[in-house]
Amino acid sequence: MTKFITDRRFWLIPILAFSLLTLISTYWNLENLNRMAEQLAYERAQSMFKLVEMTRLWNARHGGVYVPVTDESPSNPYLEVPDKDITTTTGRRLTKLNPAYMTRQIADIAREFGNIHFHITSLNPINPNNIPDQWESFALSLLEINTKEVLEYRERDDEAVYRYMGPLITKKSCMKCHEKQGYVVGDIRGGISITLPAAPILDAQSATRDQIIVIHLILFILINGMTLFYLNKMRQQWLSLSDAQNKAREPSSI
Repeated sequence: MTKFITDRRFWLIPILAFSLLTLISTYWNLENLNRMAEQLAYERAQSMFKLVEMTRLWNARHGGVYVPVTDESPSNPYLEVPDKDITTTTGRRLTKLNPAYMTRQIADIAREFGNIHFHITSLNPINPNNIPDQWESFALSLLEINTKEVLEYRERDDEAVYRYMGPLITKKSCMKCHEKQGYVVGDIRGGISITLPAAPILDAQSATRDQIIVIHLILFILINGMTLFYLNKMRQQWLSLSDAQNKAREPSSI
């Protein structure tokens, strides 16, 4: 113990120990921050997916819904049902929106108002507009081997995004349109891809990251400063005591 207090070289031991603990704590907190950011993106994307999924199920249980034929809602050439287009008694033309057609229209509105992109897609699409891109093909292949959901952070077109894919599971109400493709109830026939801008999450994450680093830096300086201060004070006291003891041992000159 005496050697530790009097020899300043040994003071590196607590300084290095506190430095290591500070680095470990900083790394753990930053990793936890990354997990929280990813969890936030996941919860946002999943909530959107669930909302669209419930809306689609409502549509399917009603056998589709009719809307007036317009430039924005023309008759769907990929929907093969006998009552696809009807005319009211007043001569108004209506066309049926099935869940897929409705989903594409909702996606257009989401893109317009929230810079959020979602895309109904499948490895076996009826509509060529539903052909998956490279990432979607990869995500769909994961869903087909029992992966529940897929979430990934990506850089795309100079923009950071989170991409999510949730499965579309065939239900009884879906068979009217998809039975001809060979699907049975319970099959995964595709998915909905949701793309969220990562900037809002990353900006908040960056501010918190800076706080974590600054707090750990301040703690590092304070703890090591206090350690050196008290070690130096103990050393001075020890040397003073040792000097006093040595003087007490010296023979008296009287």
